[in-house]
Amino acid sequence: SLKYLVDGVDCIEVTAECFTAGLPDGSTNKFATIAANGKLTAAAAAPSTVNQGYFSLEGLHTVTIGATEVPTAVLRYHRATA
Repeated sequence: SLKYLVDGVDCIEVTAECFTAGLPDGSTNKFATIAANGKLTAAAAAPSTVNQGYFSLEGLHTVTIGATEVPTAVLRYHRATA
């Protein structure tokens, strides 16, 4: 469980199930915002709402779960300031 994310420092690694429509593609969707249902939504731009939390895509990765390679996204947390 997470207690607190430090703006611009902390990263999380998540699978496609954490997103409303799958992992960001890394070309047009380089950001993720937190949707009303608590899932992440890939976005082309960072939000401009002050103090809104969002994530930037740091890279795509895979993790091994059992015998399966599962695609993941590494996301860095940010808080919009303007």
